[in-house]
Amino acid sequence: MQSIKLYYFNLQARAELIRLILHYSDVKFQDVRYESKDWSEKKQDKKWKFGQLPVIEIDGKILAQSQTIARYLSQKLGYIPTDLEKATEVEELREFINSDISDRQYYGGLFKDLELKEQYRKEYFENTLPKKLSYLEELLKDNTTGFLLGNSITIADFTLIDFAQRVLYDKDWIDRTKPVLEKLPNLTAYFQKRFEDPKYKAYLEKKPKA
Repeated sequence: MQSIKLYYFNLQARAELIRLILHYSDVKFQDVRYESKDWSEKKQDKKWKFGQLPVIEIDGKILAQSQTIARYLSQKLGYIPTDLEKATEVEELREFINSDISDRQYYGGLFKDLELKEQYRKEYFENTLPKKLSYLEELLKDNTTGFLLGNSITIADFTLIDFAQRVLYDKDWIDRTKPVLEKLPNLTAYFQKRFEDPKYKAYLEKKPKA
């Protein structure tokens, strides 16, 4: 991959997983960030498939949809097993983290009514999140590899790390997530190993401030 440009807004959100994979892999790329106020003009460019961001441009080829981009890069960089059965295990775990954990947290921000928004978030952080994370807690029981599956990092790990840095350990949510994490020793030990990874630390040093 010779020339790479990632186009998104000056946010973590949908592009952060892509940035994490690229930075962790020490792949050089241009992190092109637009301000929301400029998007109405920029979006007229036909290069934006489906009129949305993020998109990535690799040697002139445009790819859209954040999860498709993340899977494409993971296949290119060796973060999805070549064995079909193992790859399927990784994919089902990645989809669980996205659909059942990350997306459900995101939905809370869509409520216009503040009371309904708080009701949703209270239910999510006090009931939904602990229940869903308990499946990962059990998965990591007696697991000493430091990874969710197998002996090396996969797209499933990147997906969970992305969620952890955006929500579980983010200052805006920590008061709600701390009580949950305190009851999940296997999961917190996993995060400690992942956050101590020298490649991840290098990523944080490179990471532009959103």
